Amino acid sequence: MVWVWRALFAMSVATTVYLMLVPLAAPPRVLRSADKMAHFAVFAVNGLLALPSFSRRRGPVLLGLVGLGVLLEGLQAAVPHRQPSLGDGIANAMGVVAAAAIGWMTRTGLTRGRGHR
Repeated sequence: MVWVWRALFAMSVATTVYLMLVPLAAPPRVLRSADKMAHFAVFAVNGLLALPSFSRRRGPVLLGLVGLGVLLEGLQAAVPHRQPSLGDGIANAMGVVAAAAIGWMTRTGLTRGRGHR
C-alpha cells in the first residue's frame, strides 16, 4: 500500500515543479495573499502525502520539501514572467511545517482528544 502513497507523492511533487516553473504568457494578476495561500496549500499537501509515503524517513523528506520550495523560488528568476519571492519561499516552508505538525499530532494522539472527559 505504501507504493500508492509514494506514487501520489511523486505525482504531486512533479505537478508542483511543473506549475512553479512553467513560463507564463503574462504576469499573473492575483492578490498577494491568495498567492501565499496557494503556495502554503500546495506544500502542505506535498508534506501530508509524504507522511504515509515515508513513515520512517519523514524528517529528511520534509526537509527536502523545504529545500525544493526554496530551490523552485530561485529558479523562477530564469522563467519568463516569474520572479522569485522570499514570501513565497516562506509560505512553501510553512506549508511543510504545518504538515509536519499534523503528522506529529496524529502520531502522539493529540487529535484523539486524550485527557478530555
